[in-house]
Amino acid sequence: MKFQFLFGAAVLAFSLSACQQSAAPNTNNTGATSSTTAASVQLASDTDPVCGMSIDASVTDTAHYQGKVYGFCNPSCKEEFVANPQEYLTSAPAQ
Repeated sequence: MKFQFLFGAAVLAFSLSACQQSAAPNTNNTGATSSTTAASVQLASDTDPVCGMSIDASVTDTAHYQGKVYGFCNPSCKEEFVANPQEYLTSAPAQ
């Protein structure tokens, strides 16, 4: 019983450390950095650059690109942007 408790505690500690490491922003070969935040941030636009949907500073899906923070209505729009940010920024109206 004591062994099972210690084993469970070790697994939990390992899991928590893995979660903290995975919370770091990811960078892909386009230079866009992907991050998720619950805090309000200054967004480059009030619309999702992929689909055009209105968003506000409380969005949880964000990506950093060329010193600006872009918000997304859902994770799939964020993934599309991070894969090729220039495609969405050149077709978007200037802010």
